[in-house]
Amino acid sequence: MLAGQKKKANENAFLSGVRPLAKKDLVHGRNRNRCIAVHLNDEELEKLKRMKGKIPYSAYIRNMLFGRTPKIIPKPNREAYSETARWASALNQIARRLNMGEDVEMQEVRELLKRFRQSLMGIEFEQVDIDDLED
Repeated sequence: MLAGQKKKANENAFLSGVRPLAKKDLVHGRNRNRCIAVHLNDEELEKLKRMKGKIPYSAYIRNMLFGRTPKIIPKPNREAYSETARWASALNQIARRLNMGEDVEMQEVRELLKRFRQSLMGIEFEQVDIDDLED
């Protein structure tokens, strides 16, 4: 396609309300290459913003259009996932050090696993420096 033809095709697509894009459908492996513009008034836009939450507009509308319930994860769950990811990262760092043949103190591993278990159970201990303790 020549440059002039491509420009004309893009103009026609824009005028028809369907614009070519190149977003990848990660689930089905196909490109999403059509964009449809929708006009809303202020009230409708505010309602859509409230309904979609933190989900991108396109993902929310696509899910609703095809009858899929958007996956909205409650804040406590997001925080728990985040905390679990931090612990997993710390454990993976120890595993990587072990796999590379580095010396890892078992006390360090035990302490990390102990704090991880306490975190899972919701137990939090204030860390106190031993020098700060009074007799």
